[in-house]
Amino acid sequence: MKLTQTLFPFLRTLSAIGLASFMAVDARAGSAVEQLNPATRALLGQEMRALEQGMHQLVSAYVAGDMVRVAQTAGQMKDGYIMRQQLTAAQRQELTTSLPDEFKLRDQDFHRYAAMLQHVAEEKHTDLVSYYYLKMMDACIGCHDRYARSRFPALIEDGHKDSQHQRSEGHHH
Repeated sequence: MKLTQTLFPFLRTLSAIGLASFMAVDARAGSAVEQLNPATRALLGQEMRALEQGMHQLVSAYVAGDMVRVAQTAGQMKDGYIMRQQLTAAQRQELTTSLPDEFKLRDQDFHRYAAMLQHVAEEKHTDLVSYYYLKMMDACIGCHDRYARSRFPALIEDGHKDSQHQRSEGHHH
């Protein structure tokens, strides 16, 4: 499949969703994130901002057809920019015990999709690059819908149904 055949639907989807709303930590949500130690929460916020930048970099690289840069960026996102590199053992324990299991599963999904994106970009499967990017985006939106509603009220207004709902209803693509 040609790059242009997957690129244009991909870009339409991006503009419809609005890339700028991705990846922020909501300190007002009253969630488990709010209860984290301030230093741990600050690292989580840095990670989210780095992931947001990574999502932007992926788009720039993809539209330029630069699969090497897509793979590199996806690999950095898979490995975690900050969290896996700067967390202390105590902070890791805090995250393990404080964050809900579903939050951790959504995080694992995101990083698994980043790993798959890295792989398909390395293999030059451009048709699958957009697929895994959109899976990453869906993981972001699902988490925001569940854990950061006050930060992203448009997700509620738009009636977004995250992938958990789709899976439970048997909806698959």
